[in-house]
Amino acid sequence: MKLTLSALLITLAASLTNATPAPALYQTTVKPLFIDPKSDIADLQVAVAGVTYNRAQQTMTVVFQSEARVTCLAIGCPPSIQTKEVTLPVQSIETTSCGSTLYTAALVSAEFKNENRELRFTDNRGNKCPTFVALSAVELEYSYSSIEAGRTHLTFRGEEPLAPVVPRPRSK
Repeated sequence: MKLTLSALLITLAASLTNATPAPALYQTTVKPLFIDPKSDIADLQVAVAGVTYNRAQQTMTVVFQSEARVTCLAIGCPPSIQTKEVTLPVQSIETTSCGSTLYTAALVSAEFKNENRELRFTDNRGNKCPTFVALSAVELEYSYSSIEAGRTHLTFRGEEPLAPVVPRPRSK
């Protein structure tokens, strides 16, 4: 019995030390559902947003990307794409009572005109509660408030869940 238990513990310890570590980066893309015209990104005319969760640094980054626009009249002029990046520290990761995973990242800055930013990213794949309307796989809410703009709110939806980013091998 002792020999079997020792062998089991040694096997378990070996499998834990040889286990591949969890990926540090997870990414997905979402499309806008509602953008407040007073928001700090309304002038971008956002077409898509890329969401990255950095597990190692505990940050959530959203890159808002505009539609491709031709900005010059010359033939062969490449379209320009504008972006705005927001990176915030993750404050909490919790599972809702329905089974969705909610990531909340926020930053309150008294130094810069009392600006407050918050990202709420919801992964609905684990949701077990009945709904009247089908839920998107993922949802992103971005809130921004300042003295000048007041409080603005943006909502994005996507069908691809956060997926691990596999580092590419370096070529020599």
